[in-house]
Amino acid sequence: MLFARRKKPDWREALRVAAWPRKSWSRSVSYVRKRTCRIAASPHEIALGFAFGVFMSFTPWFGAHIALGCALAWLLGVSMLAAVLGTLVGNPITFPMIWAAGVGLGNWMLGRSADIEPARGSEEQLLKAVESGWDYDRISVVFRAVWEPIIKPMLVGGTVLGVVAAVIFYVVIRKFVAIVQLRRRAQLEARAAAIAAE
Repeated sequence: MLFARRKKPDWREALRVAAWPRKSWSRSVSYVRKRTCRIAASPHEIALGFAFGVFMSFTPWFGAHIALGCALAWLLGVSMLAAVLGTLVGNPITFPMIWAAGVGLGNWMLGRSADIEPARGSEEQLLKAVESGWDYDRISVVFRAVWEPIIKPMLVGGTVLGVVAAVIFYVVIRKFVAIVQLRRRAQLEARAAAIAAE
C-alpha cells in the first residue's frame, strides 16, 4: 500500500497515539476541521452528521459511539463521515470531564447522592464472574453491578449534555462549513475564469 508504514506499530505505540497524537492536538484539530469542510454534502447534512457524533460521545455506550453515530446519520440521510468526525469530540482528554459531568448531572436529575451503594453482594458476584470466565449470566451480573452507580445516571445526564453540545456544534459547524464552501466555490470560479481568459 502506498505511504504505508514499513514497520507496523505495536500495541503500546497504538495506545500512546490514541491517547496523544504523534504531532500535536492542534494539528489533529486542524485535520478534523479541514476534513469536515471537504465532505461533499450540504452544510446542513455535514453539521447534523457531526452533531450526531458529538451526541453519541456523551452516551455511556463506550466502544459503540462511531457505530451508533453512523447508524443515526444513515437513518436520517446525513453525512456518516461527519458523524465519525463528530465522535472525536470524545477523546482521552475530554472523556473524564464528559463522564464526571454526565454522572453528576444524572444523579442530580434523579434526586440522589453521588455515592450510590451497588447491589448487595455484587462485588463478590463480579469477582466470581471475572475469575471463572464470561457467559451471558456473568455479563448480566457485571452490567447490573454498574447500572445504578454509573450507567443509569450517565445515561440521564449524558443525554441532556449531549443534546446541548450537539445543538451548539450543529449551529457552529453549519455556519463554518457554509462560509468555507462559498469561499471555495468563489475560488474555483475565479480560477476557471482565469483559465478561460488565457
